[in-house]
Amino acid sequence: MEKVLKLDSNNKEAKNIIDIINSYEASKKYFEEGNLNAAEEEINKIPSEYSKYNIKDKVDKLK
Repeated sequence: MEKVLKLDSNNKEAKNIIDIINSYEASKKYFEEGNLNAAEEEINKIPSEYSKYNIKDKVDKLK
């Protein structure tokens, strides 16, 4: 995705996917640390479009 953004910095889909992944990773980290409030805040930042991508099952499981 980083390469896509370098070629087209206005690519909304690439930006969206990066945001989904970053929020998922942050939420997972907070959850593993036992910081459930922060985990919930991060998971709620994930746009609903996550369901179109392979990460859907991981996000749903974390929720």
